[in-house]
Amino acid sequence: MQRYTIKENCLFLSIPNSIIQIESWDDCEVFITAIDEQYAKQMAIGQKKAISVYLAMKKSPYIELTGSEAESLIQTFNNMSSDMKLFRGEAYDDEILSTSINLSAYKFFSIVSKYRNFASAEAALSKGRDQDHYNRFMQLLDRDFKKERRIGYYSSEICITPKYLSTLIKKMSGITAAEWINGMVILEAKHLLKFSRMSIQEISEYLHFPNQSFFTQYFRRETGMTPGCYRREP
Repeated sequence: MQRYTIKENCLFLSIPNSIIQIESWDDCEVFITAIDEQYAKQMAIGQKKAISVYLAMKKSPYIELTGSEAESLIQTFNNMSSDMKLFRGEAYDDEILSTSINLSAYKFFSIVSKYRNFASAEAALSKGRDQDHYNRFMQLLDRDFKKERRIGYYSSEICITPKYLSTLIKKMSGITAAEWINGMVILEAKHLLKFSRMSIQEISEYLHFPNQSFFTQYFRRETGMTPGCYRREP
């Protein structure tokens, strides 16, 4: 539910499970690179570096670049596209394409480290087990909040008790694990109510509520209004 105005020579990262709603589209040229999650896990990029980039960009996914930085990324993008066409099916095609993609990723990491508090994100990762548990909870939440609202599910995935997870998340973020879960569900529901043509029943099913009545009660408890009232608001 954040609004961004995309300008010339900018970089925007869509993290996993993000929802992008384009409100207007003027005459422009856009370069898009999308990497499959399973492929990303196999890339020759250190996990610690990748997670620190994820945490830094999650807070602020929009970066205005210099002209030379944008040109370098565009050139890398074009080279990667050319390599895919030229070497697909040839000898060493996997190695060539992996190297091209990794080069693009390293340029991206370098730019993020310049404009975002990359060092503090990496430092946060080194604080120990609690930080690891917190990062794991946030990753699981991004992936599974549509179908899982039980704290016990997340604690079992992390291999700690629900009580310990609740205490930990409150200490690390200032709000409880339950508030994080409910907040994600309500944010998704609000977006679907405002920007999709799904019926309230369909939204209820999409978010894995047992029925529409239960979803309505849940939404009213969290927001003070019914889904129908929220949808009709200007």
